[in-house]
Amino acid sequence: MDTKNPFLQHRAAFTLEYWVRPTGGRTADPSVWLNRIGIVGQNDAIEYGFIDPKTIQIWTPNGGALNTTYSFPDDEWHHVATIASGTSLKTYYDGKLAGTTSSTTGDYGSSVYNVHIGGGGVFDATGNWFIGNIDEVAIFDKAIPADRVAAHYTAGKSGGVLTTTGAATGGGPQALLIVGTASVPNLNPSDTGVKARLESLGLTPREHSSGSRRRLGTISKRGDTYLRMLLIHGARAVLWHAKRPTARPLDRLRTWALQLERLRGHNKAAVALANKLARIAWAVWKHGSAFTAVPTA
Repeated sequence: MDTKNPFLQHRAAFTLEYWVRPTGGRTADPSVWLNRIGIVGQNDAIEYGFIDPKTIQIWTPNGGALNTTYSFPDDEWHHVATIASGTSLKTYYDGKLAGTTSSTTGDYGSSVYNVHIGGGGVFDATGNWFIGNIDEVAIFDKAIPADRVAAHYTAGKSGGVLTTTGAATGGGPQALLIVGTASVPNLNPSDTGVKARLESLGLTPREHSSGSRRRLGTISKRGDTYLRMLLIHGARAVLWHAKRPTARPLDRLRTWALQLERLRGHNKAAVALANKLARIAWAVWKHGSAFTAVPTA
């Protein structure tokens, strides 16, 4: 998958985090997998994946490389995180340190490529496709602490909320990219409009209109339930964060959402905001541009 963005360009520190489930006979028949199988990275800048069927490697042009043995069998989900702090590279499996190396740099590297997930621009410009499943990919622009990695693993394995508050090297981490396993075709950017996509996600109200009277009911809940769930949970997180005392100044989107919540209640506001988030996601994808928040006047 091409993220359409060189997220790892000229990074002084970063963290790569994801859940992975290799399949395809990696351990039973390593020749099927070959070598240099991409997981997530930016070719010629931060190259990362299975350098051979049983070894995960991170390679950088300016900050060294680290190989860690991946001894888990196929068809199992495991949490992996690699942290580049500017002075070291560390890889964690299921919240535990699996390997580390020391190397100092203020710029891990750059290239003309975008970040890719699952091959096709990770170790090489094309090819080297991953066989299996990759979920919840996150790229941070800082080195997150080890206790945060462990908390992410625990939350993903057992459920619940994150409670760690350790500071990241160089300040609080900003998530540059978070990718789930939502069905990509449901927000196809080639569509001429987004209305049909929203209807297919079940984020538009049922209509019972006749003549000049328009009657709108509850949302239809049609189509991709998983993607609709992600959008609504994301909307709930936006509403929750906007009300925190430490939140940044509100933009127009969050101001509108909070006003709607006061008028219509939390659940209706979350669904309405999810509708808008789906429109934003479609527009960003279709036009290949970043979302820019508009300050409240």
